Amino acid sequence: MGNVRTEYMCGGDWSRALFRESLSFFGSTMFAYYGAKAATAIFLPLLAPFGWVFLIVGGGLLAGGLTAGAMALDKFIKSYSDGMHESLRGYN
Repeated sequence: MGNVRTEYMCGGDWSRALFRESLSFFGSTMFAYYGAKAATAIFLPLLAPFGWVFLIVGGGLLAGGLTAGAMALDKFIKSYSDGMHESLRGYN
């Protein structure tokens, strides 16, 4: 939210910055949440035959993959949110 305050203090369009930050936070959070739920449903049955090694290595790879995916989605949403904000406000 530091970007919104900076935009506000500089006299810029803070509502656009708030829309951008909120939308990107929501999108990346939902991606990570549902990705973790799906991964748990898929990989939990594999835990019994492979044990702790699978849990540590697979969990680390999964956490890294979900983090990278959430960050990529965050960047993507931020790059396209200004156009969505303008269309919602009726500027286009």
